[in-house]
Amino acid sequence: MASHCSVSGLSLMYRVCRVRGSNRPKSEPSAASWFLDPVDVNEIPDYCEKVKQPMDFTTIKKKLEAGRYHHYSEWNADMLLVQENCYRYNPPGHIVRIDCNEVFRFYNAAYAKLVERWQKTPELIEKSATLQRPVDC
Repeated sequence: MASHCSVSGLSLMYRVCRVRGSNRPKSEPSAASWFLDPVDVNEIPDYCEKVKQPMDFTTIKKKLEAGRYHHYSEWNADMLLVQENCYRYNPPGHIVRIDCNEVFRFYNAAYAKLVERWQKTPELIEKSATLQRPVDC
């Protein structure tokens, strides 16, 4: 991704990591908080039985910062893996799945706009390859 969209990707990750959720008091964790860190298998021991390829936002952010994505579709695949894993583990109606829907409604809309912009302005791709800004989830 460093060769294509590190800065824009990191900027979007920053915003995704802070998706609060609808009608959520500030005293409650954000909708994105479920997905920030790897699942602790000590707390959820059957997670690896259902989810064979875990993924989380911090891992994705680190891969962005390290330039390990060579195309934005690779980054998107990891983001969608977070959503897929959530759906695989959490049944419909579960709060984690409801929050996942909110987070990914935001992400999918923002990602589509970003891809459209990248495709219209190839010079942004070149510019973003030389800039990197760390983001804390």
